[in-house]
Formats: sequence, structure tokens, C-alpha cells
Amino acid sequence: RKREFRQIAMTLDEENEQGTEEKSSTLRSKLVHGASLVETDLRSSWKEAQRNKCNSFLGFAACMFAVAVVVVIHTGYKYTPIFFLAMAEASVGEVDVVIRPGGWTDAAFLNYSRIRDEMGPEQQFNFSAPRYSPSAYIYRHRTCNRTALDPMDSDAAYTGPPGPEAGSCRERASSTTESCLSVFCGPPFHTSLLVIDTELERRMGWGRRWALPAVPDGGVFLLREYAVRLGLWPGDWVTLRVDMDTYLGAVAAAAGITGGIGPAGTVLLPLQVSALIDEPQGKFRSDDDSVALVERGPFFRAVARRLHPARPDLRAAAAAADPAGRRTCSAASSCVAGYGRPAA
Repeated sequence: RKREFRQIAMTLDEENEQGTEEKSSTLRSKLVHGASLVETDLRSSWKEAQRNKCNSFLGFAACMFAVAVVVVIHTGYKYTPIFFLAMAEASVGEVDVVIRPGGWTDAAFLNYSRIRDEMGPEQQFNFSAPRYSPSAYIYRHRTCNRTALDPMDSDAAYTGPPGPEAGSCRERASSTTESCLSVFCGPPFHTSLLVIDTELERRMGWGRRWALPAVPDGGVFLLREYAVRLGLWPGDWVTLRVDMDTYLGAVAAAAGITGGIGPAGTVLLPLQVSALIDEPQGKFRSDDDSVALVERGPFFRAVARRLHPARPDLRAAAAAADPAGRRTCSAASSCVAGYGRPAA
């Protein structure tokens, strides 16, 4: 039986080898036949192209044009959103959503401290940053009549020099033509002031190519073309006239100060030009040609220090507010102007 089994196995192996050879031979013959057909077609096409060169060229060009159009359309369809996003970022800045209070709230701005508190731990809330953009003007110190008025004197900037020289400018700090700085330093220049938090904007990626550091305390960054128009360079001193009526009104209300804020709503801040901005780099609109940047924390501390000298009560209330928004507000408390100071 073992011999029989061996013979049967040898017979099967021989049949398998013969079948494999037949299949291989059939496959080789098909490949050779296909190659000969392709060679024949190529020779015929080449001869036809030589006889009708113009028609052959036009056919080839039409095929290439059709392929190129399909490739361009497919690529454009795939990358068009990226192209338009880059254009939008260049024109309006690298920001996706701007949240403002609804008109029905009668609020001037949002309580960012409350928002951060409601959204959870700071480590999870990394893709937002507050900004404040009050109306502002710039006075150049180099054009001031320093023998009559020192623009660095925070009191004299509001009330003018002692004696009759001040005239009627004493009570006109909010005027762009009749204030003491306008009288003794010349007319101011309107600026697009942006109060920013550099660290929060860096964390969220606002301005990915932005290379400048945080604006130093007592400093201001100016757009280069705007600074050139004003004849300003790094190291020059300016006074920033900021309209802070809304913010200071909220401070006064939270502190229980009655009777309004009067002329104290206009704040005069002497600042030194720290650097010039060459390009927006996603930080602000490309069509804004009068940008000035200041840092949020130092700005609100300076506002508290440089308020109108006739309002020490308002100065104290503004100094007690938390300009950096580091303190959180409970759901039962109200906060000053969105900067985290609970009401008394």
C-alpha cells in the first residue's frame, strides 16, 4: 500500500507540473500577442502622425489641454478655501469670531472675567483674548511749548500752567481744539488704539508671524507709516488722549460714586514710542493705517494713575479695579467693565 500511495502521489505531481507548464505557456503566448498588437498600433499611429502632422499636433494639444484643465479645476477646488482664508486673514486679521454684547443688553462691552470663569479652567480656555478699542488721539511732545506747559505733568496737562496763561482751556480737557494740550502742543492726530493682551493672543495664535514682544509699561507701538506721517520714531514721547467715559462710568457705579464723572472721562497718558510696526501680520486690519498698540494691564493701571486731578475718588476706584482680569467673579456679583472687580 505504501508503494501504491507513492505511485499515486508521483502521478499527481507530474500532472500538476504539466498543467503549470501549459498555463505558463498560454500566458506567455498571450503576452507576446498583446505586445505585437501594441507595437503594430504604435507603428500605425506614428505613420499616420507623419502623414498628417497638423491634425496630430492639434489632437495631442487638445488632449493635453483637457488634462491640464481637469488638474487645475481639481486642485483649485481642493485648495480654494485655504486661498480665501489667507486673503481674509490678511485683510481683517487672524480672528474667526468677534463676540460683542447684544444691543438689548445696554452693555458697552463683555465681562471677560465672567466668561473665563464660566468656561472652565484657564488651561482649557486658550483660544480667546479680550480687546478694548476706545476713541483716542495723539499729541506730539516735540511740538509742545514747554516753557508754558510740561506735557509730562499729569496735572498741568488737564488744568494748564498756573496763572492766566491757561485761559479757558482749564475745563476743556475733552476738546480736540480748545484743551490745554491743543493750545500749547498743537492739534492732535486721531489714532486707532488697540488695547491688547499679548500673552493671551500669543496662546490663541492671533498673529502667528508676530515677532514683537509685549508692549512695555509706559510704551506704545505705532504703525510705521502712521509714525512717519507724524514724524515720530522710537524714543519719542507722545500723549495719548483716550475717551474712557464708558469704562469709568462703570467703575464709578460699582464703587457707589454718584453725580457722574464729568470731564474725568477724558484721560491723558504720556507714553514713549517703543517700536514701529512694519506689517499687520494678522494682528489688525490691513486697511487700518493709524494703529497704536498698548498692553492691557499697564494701560488700565496708567488710566487709574493719570485720571483728572479733580477726581481723587474716581482715581481710587479705578486703582481698585483689576485691569488684568485675573480675579474671577461669582455668579451673584457684578463686575466693573468686564475687568473682574466685584461690586462693593
